[in-house]
Amino acid sequence: MILSRRTLLHSSALGAAALPFITTGSSAAVSDRILDRPLAKGLYEVAYSAGANAVFVACAQEFGDGKGGIVYRLDPVTLETTGTIEVPEKVFALAVNDRTGKLYAGNTLEGAITRIDIPTGKVEARLQLSNNKEIRTRQIRVDEAGDRILVTGVEHPSIVWVVDGTSFTQIGAVPDTGGSATGLALDLGRDRIYVGNNDAQIVVADPKAGKILERFTTGDDQKRFFVNVVLDEAARRLYAIEANERFVFVFDADEGTLLDKIETGNNPLAGVVDPTGKRLYVTNRGEGSVSVIDTTANQVVRKIELGAFPNSLVLDVEAKTLFVTVKQPLHQDELGYDPLALDRIARISL
Repeated sequence: MILSRRTLLHSSALGAAALPFITTGSSAAVSDRILDRPLAKGLYEVAYSAGANAVFVACAQEFGDGKGGIVYRLDPVTLETTGTIEVPEKVFALAVNDRTGKLYAGNTLEGAITRIDIPTGKVEARLQLSNNKEIRTRQIRVDEAGDRILVTGVEHPSIVWVVDGTSFTQIGAVPDTGGSATGLALDLGRDRIYVGNNDAQIVVADPKAGKILERFTTGDDQKRFFVNVVLDEAARRLYAIEANERFVFVFDADEGTLLDKIETGNNPLAGVVDPTGKRLYVTNRGEGSVSVIDTTANQVVRKIELGAFPNSLVLDVEAKTLFVTVKQPLHQDELGYDPLALDRIARISL
């Protein structure tokens, strides 16, 4: 049975909701549970800190309300709010450096990022990266060992900024990463980055030298938007999530060869691969689900139904748990629209 989106909107606010799975393979999922909690309007990315044992959720609140942003700190087991951090500007992206105890928040509309001290919850500093209002910060990735923050700046052409975590200053940049280059993955072992863009490209670059090394494509003339990219560093596989189709494209991370494509669901958006490399999890914003993909067979083995619009996700490796933000319909003509509905955070036990 698949619950309707409207039914899902009114699921238990704080209790565990045993929502259904669609099983497309032989594995059963009858014991899996979902804890689902409405939290606030304007939720975007979610991050997990193993060091603090906390989930952080970015909240931009509502556009045009004259307010800044909020970062919610949640208990990873109960999803209860254990703290809130007020940020002067609206918050969209999040990334954690557990080695230094810092949380980085993206202020997309201003082209800036904010540094937050995790133990105290104090906003420590703000860094303006874009001097052009048309170029906005989008995704943040952290090199914990090198204490670097890498941030995509979205325009045509786009850019990736490189920031030193200690001084919180820009120390480099990779320009010309293509149109609307949003997706970003780090290859720490080789000091490379992979950037997905709206020109049907995966851009491979050296962030230290600020130099583009290669541009991968699917080898045809189709227009594609690789909105997010996920790297399995050990297996040397790069998963490129195409926002407008139903596919995740699988590339050889070294050669740039297209190996396969996986049909995942309508309008896939974000992804994460588990440390074993055996499972890839992808949010399907257009159909209200999360796909669980067997990366050996490159097939979806089940879908986790969340309703509305699953957005960002993060994996707690030790607890074998996914955390997913789920946005609600904003317009009256959208299925399940409810002007009072709050965006939700879901905890999925795998």
